[in-house]
Amino acid sequence: MIQKKLLLKAIKSFPRGKILIVGDLIYDRYLCGQAERISPEAPVPVVLINREESRPGGACNVAWNITALGASAALCGITGSDHNGREMTGLLEKSGIETRGIFSDPTRPTSVKTRVIAQAQQMLRIDHEKTHPVSPSLLRKMYTFIKNHISGYSGMVISDYGKGVINREFTSDIIKIGKKYNKIITVDPVIQNYHFYSNVFSMTPNHKEASGGTGLPCESDEETIICGNASMQKLNLETLLITRGSRGMTLFTKKQKPVFIPTCARTVFDVSGAGDTVISIFTLAAALGVNPLQAAILSNIGAGVVVSKFGTASVTRRELTEAVKSYTLDIYSC
Repeated sequence: MIQKKLLLKAIKSFPRGKILIVGDLIYDRYLCGQAERISPEAPVPVVLINREESRPGGACNVAWNITALGASAALCGITGSDHNGREMTGLLEKSGIETRGIFSDPTRPTSVKTRVIAQAQQMLRIDHEKTHPVSPSLLRKMYTFIKNHISGYSGMVISDYGKGVINREFTSDIIKIGKKYNKIITVDPVIQNYHFYSNVFSMTPNHKEASGGTGLPCESDEETIICGNASMQKLNLETLLITRGSRGMTLFTKKQKPVFIPTCARTVFDVSGAGDTVISIFTLAAALGVNPLQAAILSNIGAGVVVSKFGTASVTRRELTEAVKSYTLDIYSC
């Protein structure tokens, strides 16, 4: 049984952490309103918008989560040379996130996901983006930034949404430089690049990503064990944390049996960004010396908080502390 005082001690250490996040930067927009009639032009609802919100998403949401937990965060990625990119970067800077590693690409727009919400229900999502590979010159700028700054950080997150930043060579290069400085490196993977992430400390795929990346089913506990062990061996991971929605999480480590952690979610309103919260807490805790099981439990508790919020959200250090105090679920190993 995990002692709560150890989890609370870990949370208190968070302000000492500094995490570098590398990956795909996304701008999330929300158009919220009411749908009270059907359009005469087509059999679709008419949504009368009464509120608009914009929030940094993708790798930006990982950085947002890190700062909400009291730690420091820096981003390294690409935006378009456009208003959305400048606006998003401004929001990041206002929150205290380091943005010197963000570079603009005139050949692409800033990735924007616009969600239309009516009566608390997502009606439509519109994506505005180009996902062609980032140019070698921009990748060199990113690599140089990482090389020059990684020594000052506790760990590094690779947040891959398949938008063109992450390729095999670049991933290999930044993993090597991170390991040179003995940094904790974690990856939130995308299926098509699943085999890029060898020799990192951990990955945090959801069960669909783990299944797609290995070609193995990953639904039942038994299937999850086989799938997880395959990922551990093929990619030479130190740990692996598979998120499984309502079934919680399964943690794999090299020296112990897989551990099943039941979900903490009480009310699920929106799962957007839950994976970002998981990797944020797990990486921050692990980089500060918290053992993988405690880090995974904290991640699970944090995810339970964030899915009860609207949109791409984060969990604060105070919210995580209160959630740990009321934590009653147990874990079990196979």
